Amino acid sequence: MTASDTSDTSDTSDTSDTSDTLDAMTTISIKELHGRTGHWLRRVNEEREVIVTERGRPIARLLPVTQAAKANPFLRRRLLPGVAPLLERPLGGPSSTEIISDGREGR
Repeated sequence: MTASDTSDTSDTSDTSDTSDTLDAMTTISIKELHGRTGHWLRRVNEEREVIVTERGRPIARLLPVTQAAKANPFLRRRLLPGVAPLLERPLGGPSSTEIISDGREGR
């Protein structure tokens, strides 16, 4: 039985599953989600994914929130061996205007 075929959504027991399992995914209708939003949000943690359909066509996917990284991964990165000497070079030098002018004078 699919959730869209269920006319009575007042049953709150977890023993009667009103979802349709296709390829290990739980599928529910918008009507079922609207009627039992809290239930389905709690189930997302168990099921790992709940597909919401409208007239049998998938329109949304509910997924559990993943935990954010605790540390900035860029802080653990190390420079490649050839980069350190480049960073030690002094910055500056002739401007692009000077380089172009010198190039034109040498023609």
